Parts: sequence; C-alpha cells; structure tokens
Amino acid sequence: MDRYKSLSKLNIVAIFAVFGGFAEFVILSPAMNSLQVAFASYPFSTILLANTISGIVSVPVAIIIGAIANKVGFKPLAIIGYLFMIAGCYPFFMPGLTVYWPIILSRVFIGIGTGFIFPIAGALVLYYWEGKKRAQMLGISVVVQYVFAMIYSMLGGALADIAWNYVFLTYLVSFLPLIVIIIGLKDPKKEIAALEAEQAAANAGQPKIPINNRIWGYVFMGLVVAIIVVCINFLASILIAGFGAENPGTIAGAVSTCFTVGCMIAGLTYGIVVNKIGRWIVPLFCFVGALGSFGGFIATNGVVLSISAFLIGITDMMLFTAAQNCVGNLTHPTRLAFSNGVMSIMLNFGSFLGAYFLSASQAAFPSLGEPAPLVVAGVIFVLFMVLAFFIKFEPLTKRMYPGYDPANDSEAA
Repeated sequence: MDRYKSLSKLNIVAIFAVFGGFAEFVILSPAMNSLQVAFASYPFSTILLANTISGIVSVPVAIIIGAIANKVGFKPLAIIGYLFMIAGCYPFFMPGLTVYWPIILSRVFIGIGTGFIFPIAGALVLYYWEGKKRAQMLGISVVVQYVFAMIYSMLGGALADIAWNYVFLTYLVSFLPLIVIIIGLKDPKKEIAALEAEQAAANAGQPKIPINNRIWGYVFMGLVVAIIVVCINFLASILIAGFGAENPGTIAGAVSTCFTVGCMIAGLTYGIVVNKIGRWIVPLFCFVGALGSFGGFIATNGVVLSISAFLIGITDMMLFTAAQNCVGNLTHPTRLAFSNGVMSIMLNFGSFLGAYFLSASQAAFPSLGEPAPLVVAGVIFVLFMVLAFFIKFEPLTKRMYPGYDPANDSEAA
C-alpha cells in the first residue's frame, strides 16, 4: 500500500518527533549522584526508584493507550503524552525540597507520558509504510530515539552539575517536538476507521480480525534481547573500577556512548541489511551479540569494553527492530497500535528486568564474578543463533496478516 504518499515532509518530521519522547527516561540517570547527596537521608535504593518507576508505570498506560488509540486518535494522545512529560519538570521549582516523594511523583508523570507515546509512535510508521520502506523508516526511528537520548544525557548531566534540581529543566526540551507534533502530525484515525468499516462489511457476521498468534514468538524475542543487552551499561563503571582506572565514571560514560553509537548505526543501516540478507540478519547479529558479550567478560581495559558495548549496541537494535518488523508484518493495519504497544512495553519492561537478570546471573555463577551476566548473555545469543538457522523469519520480508491480499498491494515485498 502507498499510504506514505499522502504525507508531506512536515508530516513525516512530525511522526519522528513523536519518537523523541522515547528517550525521556534517561534524563535523570546523570543526576543520580547529585540526588544522593541532596537526599542523603534516603537509601540509595529509594533514590534509584525515581529512575526505574517511569518504566513500570508506562506498561499499564501503554496497554490502555494501545487499545483506545484507533478510537481517540493518535495526535491528541501524542500531545497529551508530551504534556505529561513536560509537567515532570516541576521539581526544578522546589530547590529547598527535603522529602523525596515529589521526585518520584515527577517520574510517574514521565512514565504516564511515555506510556501514551510508546504504542502510537511505532504504529504510525507501521501504518504508513510497508515493505522495504517500512524497514528503512523503523531504522530511522531508532536513530531519532538515540539522538534524543544523547541530547538528554549530555544536557541533563551538565545541568545536574549546577544543582540537583536543574536536571529537571531538561524536560522542557520536549516543547520542541510537541510544537512540531501540534503543527504537522497527520492523524490516521479516519483512515483506520474506514479500514475497520470496510473490514467489518467484508466480514459481516464473522468474528473480529484476530491477532496472529505468531507475533508472540517475536514479542518474546524482543523481550529477551531487551533484558540481556543492558548488562554492559549496568556493569560498566563497576568493571572499569576493577581495572584500576582513576576515572571510572568518565570511562563508563564512554562505554555507554559506544553502546549508543552502535544502536544508531544499526538504526541507519537496518533497512539496507535486512533487504540484502533477509532472515540471516538474526543469526548474524546473534553471533555479533555473543562476540560483544564474551568480549566484555574477558575485557581488562576500557577500550575492549567500549568495543564490546559497541557490538552489543548494534545487536540490540538490529534484533529488536527485526522483531518489531515481523510483528508489524503479521498484524492487520487496524490492530497496529495494539501490537506495537506490546513491543514498546517489551523494550521498556526488558530494561527494568535487566537489573534482576544481572543479579540472578551473579548469584547463580559466583565463580565468574561481577561480569557473570555477560557470559550468560553470550550463551543466550549463541542459543538464539543456533535456533535461528531453523526458523525462516518470513515476516521480515512478507506481509502475512489475516486477510492480506498481495494483489491489492502495489509495494508487495
């Protein structure tokens, strides 16, 4: 289908502006030390709760929004989501704060806001583009997310050095994509309603279009990838301190940057790679992920660890985007908000579960020391690689949703 041809350049920019909010959860990370000093009477686990609670809150919100997006409309939901995230800046105006719950509450606002945009951002790409162009646009969306993540991280870190409350000013950056969304986002609500009416007429008396059960295998794949790739970032400062480095924080920041650069490169090249090698993208990047994980385990300096993080970053976005691509091609256009919401939840929930994966791996294999999770991650990648040789991954390159007719598709893959 050629739905994307109805979009102007401003419409397309506005779609990618929605993805800018995906990275809002990283804003507080550089301020953890500042917050710990400012609220020294609270245990560090409570301080960290502000950094993780947004991911937990976003899950139920994203499920609800994915269910109602077609009826309410994508544009109003995107605007409401951004307004919630901007509202999260209010602790800036409370420099004399002595209790911590307002900080946690501000992050609840962020979780609600990201829960609004998670299901609809990817659904917009999946609705307007198909085939090779869909793969390219999914890749670009990844780049947009990580460009915003780098901006938020650098600006948040610089502001946190001034005072703990200044980091919350970073949320005001959201006004820029919000303005673009208000001016330029084209809402497919009417087109989706027409599709639903057409489908209802064609299937009069028949049950509602089902979700293809095959998507759950790819959802699981996305979740596992999201869980195991975060270990390199969680462990970076600990491992570097063990190397005897004098400035472990700075080097850990470089490791995280290499991970981000890997993700961005994957986003830029995903469309080209999947169109060239198809199903082999999965075993190939499982191999790359295993290389990065085992490399991180044997690393004895920041350079090797940075290279490992770079390889894991590429793997992260190649495999997760492949899973998202498969889910999109297995889902009817009228159900994309739901299925993409599920994938977005897996990405966020996976990062949350990653901390528990790390602890469990270290407890299960104490002889491997702190980097034990990297060994477990490497083994999982190897198992996935072997399994991938026996799976065709047809939805990577074919639309396979219920009722799909290639004869009516001018851009059939």
